[in-house]
Amino acid sequence: MQDSVHAWPRSIGDVLEKVLIHSLINAADHGYILPAQRARAHEEPAFRIEARLVADRVQIKITDHGAGVDLAKIRKLAEKRHIPIENDQSVMEVLFFDGVTTVEQVTATSGRGVGLPAIRSLVMAAHGEVRIQSNQNEPGTTLILEFPSSHFFATADAA
Repeated sequence: MQDSVHAWPRSIGDVLEKVLIHSLINAADHGYILPAQRARAHEEPAFRIEARLVADRVQIKITDHGAGVDLAKIRKLAEKRHIPIENDQSVMEVLFFDGVTTVEQVTATSGRGVGLPAIRSLVMAAHGEVRIQSNQNEPGTTLILEFPSSHFFATADAA
């Protein structure tokens, strides 16, 4: 974990606590546990969390090195639900739609298609943005959260 921010407002801290729980469970399930059950095991689970100031935004990246996103499978899900797709990034956006899941069987922690939509809802309620992308030069995915830096440096509730 790398934290270059240091002062976290309570409102953002509350959101991040929930987002981290949802996103790490999601990354563990979809990146490591479920692929291993389908004999598509990857390296040992590893996660990286980075927080830093980027221009006028505070950016938090949650990265795994798991199986990654099956873009072809998501495209098929989008077609089935009549969700328009323009490029690979818009394919990734489909994951934030309620009820969209790549899991064939619901487990205790995955398969209902509510995790990423819940994350987006939490982040947007805190005036932030969220996106997911495939890692560039390594396997896995990265969830990127961005919040206006004014929430961090111009508030009285910094913790």
